[in-house]
Amino acid sequence: MHNLSRTKKLLLVITTSVVVIIAVSVATIFVLSTYLKKPSQDITPVTAQQVIESYQQANSPENLAAHYAKQDNSTKNNIIDYSASDAPYDLQLVASHAVTYSKDDATVADNVAPLTANAETFMINHGLTKTTSTVTTTSTQAVYNGALSVCQVTSFPAVTNSKVANIPATFGIGCIDKTAVTTAYDDVNALVTLYKKTQTLPTVTHISRAVVNNEKTAITVLYISTDTTKVTNVRAYFVSVDNKTTYIGTASVPTANTDQPSVRSTELVQAMANPAYGAFLTQMLEKY
Repeated sequence: MHNLSRTKKLLLVITTSVVVIIAVSVATIFVLSTYLKKPSQDITPVTAQQVIESYQQANSPENLAAHYAKQDNSTKNNIIDYSASDAPYDLQLVASHAVTYSKDDATVADNVAPLTANAETFMINHGLTKTTSTVTTTSTQAVYNGALSVCQVTSFPAVTNSKVANIPATFGIGCIDKTAVTTAYDDVNALVTLYKKTQTLPTVTHISRAVVNNEKTAITVLYISTDTTKVTNVRAYFVSVDNKTTYIGTASVPTANTDQPSVRSTELVQAMANPAYGAFLTQMLEKY
């Protein structure tokens, strides 16, 4: 009987210990999970302007002593290639806020890896997540998506060419607010829909655009790619007068490294003779 009592007491102690261990484990897991999740929950969404301003204050290549100096008037990092999750094609956007740094010491070898890693950490700490990364022989790009803004970190290697002045390596960030991204997609979607009313268009993979304004007239050209190379296959032109937009024709894309001129569609040639905007269109076609 005495041995049975001791056995019960031992079982009670073991059971109590197990319960305590389980309770402590559950509490530890809860506290750790709460602690680990807290930083991401506490990150305040940032606008395009806030990203660039904050980066320049604390994380710029100048502060990292990376032999890069800020370029005040550069537009090299003003382009963002963005792919919305609900859109059928990528859209090239123009950054509303950007900063570019060029390498200022030719005796130091190019090493952009520390700058790229630092920028990625900076983006993550500000609530932006990397969505795409592209590496080519001419540039390295990474797009970061946040609640209020989209940013692209881009680096270009140095270019040495005896025919032109040497171009130093550059590194920079361009950002745009998500509201502007939505507006851009809406505007381009409307033009694509208008184009398809009279023209046949294969599957679109990438679009960039240029808009030129002249008093009450605006002319827009869409550079449309229908393959994965992002090379323009179609140039479609639209004119907007008094808030009414009309498709006015296309121009062929000349073959690279040839003297073949661009061929304009019959509609575009007719539009060039329109007294309301023909002269303006003709001037634009020389550049776009």
